[in-house]
Amino acid sequence: MGKKNDNTLVKNASFLMIAALISKIIGLIYKSPLSSTMGKESFGCFQFAQNVYFILLMIASFSIPQAVSKIMAERLAFKRYRDAQRIFKGALLYAVIVGGAVAVICIVGAPILVPDGMANARLALQFLAPTIFVSGILGVFRGYFQAYRNMLPTSISQILEQIAVAVVALVMANFMVHHFADAQPDVLRSWSAAGATLGTGAGVLTALIFMLFVYQVNRKTIQRKIARDKVSVDESYKDVMKIIVMIVAPIILSAFLYNVNGYINSMIYTSVSELKGLKGSIVEGFYAECGFFLTIINIPLTLSSTAPTSMMPEVSGAYARGDLKTAKEKIDKATWLSMFISIPCSVGLFALA
Repeated sequence: MGKKNDNTLVKNASFLMIAALISKIIGLIYKSPLSSTMGKESFGCFQFAQNVYFILLMIASFSIPQAVSKIMAERLAFKRYRDAQRIFKGALLYAVIVGGAVAVICIVGAPILVPDGMANARLALQFLAPTIFVSGILGVFRGYFQAYRNMLPTSISQILEQIAVAVVALVMANFMVHHFADAQPDVLRSWSAAGATLGTGAGVLTALIFMLFVYQVNRKTIQRKIARDKVSVDESYKDVMKIIVMIVAPIILSAFLYNVNGYINSMIYTSVSELKGLKGSIVEGFYAECGFFLTIINIPLTLSSTAPTSMMPEVSGAYARGDLKTAKEKIDKATWLSMFISIPCSVGLFALA
């Protein structure tokens, strides 16, 4: 039984790892023609808007898949399918409320979140507001299937998302460049960066449509399990929302503290550049170089995080049953898989930089 569970963990981690690798390679490849199409200054604005977007995304939906996966897996361990479905519905409500609030902050707060030195990135950030809202809903569906230990839908949706991002970003950036070719440089850079961000929105929407399709295909099977459920306690939605917030909050805090340094660095860079009297176009051009660096760095980081993600429902289910030995074995296995990827990658980046 232990061997079978180990195989499941490795299989799920492999699905996520392959999908993450393909997605990151696509992301790495399309950045070069995107930069050439937009120009380095516009690409710098696009990268800055993406940095701020990632911070807002963490608050709105970054922790949703892990939280939904963990909480639902605890119910599914005892075959409480009806309670698990309540968690799913409660998480959708949470994603709509929080995602909507953060999307509004993204639109209204763009002048505050983006400094004057990168003012041309403000429109691009505002264009990303709907994406923040949709990402939360997408995260709930991904966490839903992860709780059932099915990582394939998440993996396929990630690949489809990245393909859509690349295609739409290139097409829309090219359209904006030609449409505003005779406009002022600042107008051209603003709209070019905004056009590129439409790729991010198209990718998330494509992934969500696919996940809705997968949910619809599996809906009858899930409904049959819910109908046969005799052990659920029918938790109130008030309790469900409280549990979701309690699980989400620490994940958001830890992820925010870990990733906010990129935003802080960008703010310090632009502020110092302004004090030194550098022109906006030079600041934007230099910042574009950082985008390629971050894309490469994120490949091993994403790959090493797939094992902990696939581990979540396994560990949560074992812990809920009081099987601490199995939970510890799963954690050790996931840690080993993560180190198996991250250590060679760190050596490779150091040696081949």
